Amino acid sequence: MITGLKLRVVTPSGPVVELEADAITACSELGEFCVLPEHRPILAALKPGRFIVEVNGETRIYATDVGFFEGGADHVNVMTQHCVSKQSLADKVADLETERASLAESLGRLEEDSPARSTLESGLTWVDAQLAVVRESAL
Repeated sequence: MITGLKLRVVTPSGPVVELEADAITACSELGEFCVLPEHRPILAALKPGRFIVEVNGETRIYATDVGFFEGGADHVNVMTQHCVSKQSLADKVADLETERASLAESLGRLEEDSPARSTLESGLTWVDAQLAVVRESAL
C-alpha cells in the first residue's frame, strides 16, 4: 500500500517544492480537486489559485499560476509559471494591491483588440490569485 505522494513543483526558475505529501488539492480549469495516494493517473490544466499540500497533519498553502498537474498512485508533478507560499505573501499585500491597481489601470486604457491585453489580463489574474490566497482565513 502506497502511503505518500512524491510532490515536485517546478517553475521556469527551477524546482520550488519537493516533498512527500499525504494529500494535494489544486485548482484546475474544471474546478478544485484532491489527489491522495493510489490515485488513478491524472492530467489537468491548472488555473491560478490555491494549492494545498497536507504533510504529516500540517497544511501548507501556496498560490500557483497557470500550468499543468500530472499525477499517479505515488507521485504528483506540477509545472507552473509561479508558485509562492501563503506565508511568503503575508508581507507583500500592499505591493500586490499596488500592482493590481496598476495592471487594472493599464488594462482600462487599452483597446479591446490590443495585443498587450492578454499579458496584462494574465498578470491581473495571477495577482488576484495571490491576494485571494493570502486573505483567505484558515481552512
